[in-house]
Amino acid sequence: MLAEFSKKILRHNFTHIILTRLVWAYAWFVWLTSRKIYVVPASAQVIMQGEQNAIIAFWHGRMLMMPMLKPKNRDMRVLISRHNDGLLISHTMQHFGVGTVAGSTGKGGAAALREIHKLLGSGANIVITPDGPRGPVYSVAAGIMQMTRRSHLPILPLTFDASRKKTMKSWDKFILPLPFGKLSIVVGEPMQIAGREDGADILQQEMVRLNEKAASLVCHSREMQLFENKEVLESVRRGIEQSANGETSSLGGFSKFVDDK
Repeated sequence: MLAEFSKKILRHNFTHIILTRLVWAYAWFVWLTSRKIYVVPASAQVIMQGEQNAIIAFWHGRMLMMPMLKPKNRDMRVLISRHNDGLLISHTMQHFGVGTVAGSTGKGGAAALREIHKLLGSGANIVITPDGPRGPVYSVAAGIMQMTRRSHLPILPLTFDASRKKTMKSWDKFILPLPFGKLSIVVGEPMQIAGREDGADILQQEMVRLNEKAASLVCHSREMQLFENKEVLESVRRGIEQSANGETSSLGGFSKFVDDK
């Protein structure tokens, strides 16, 4: 009974207004109190500065900081689901001046696809979360590639990470950045993969790579020393092989590889 009451409260429009306003305020607080590290290739500048439109892609769990990167003077719409969480996202995006398109690769997909092509033709940016709305996490749904076939516009992948954060126990491993830390914003090269049968795989590999790059930029220096040390990496590789073979062997600690001077 309590669970059903909670669901009704969350579906109420007034609750949406309060929650989404709090999310908007928190995102700005984190943004303004964090030191930003940007990695933006020259080929992506025209899109990030609003001089050209594109299909922008980021993972569902990296959504919170993405509205901060909205190019000025260019309409931007996010593809959302028709579920209750999609409505929450829609109301949140409105506070950032970002519109939405309701639909997915399943329910409402055909109508959403027509609207997307119309918006892209008018010069708007379309934002997609390739692993949304239900996952699996960090996996590009094949249906996502349908919207690229007629537009002939590039897909621009991007992501962020944070030095101070909470990773939620949700299917999308949602990252909640905390104030007074570092934010890394990493943008990939515009990708012309419309119509390619392996387009989803190419996009997925690139987006995973960007995640790893963003994480490395906010990683603590001691951790970076470990992961950049070839001896450490070789020890890890041997340990994985021994574990797979059912062997156990102590290789010692990693502290000897780190220079604390």
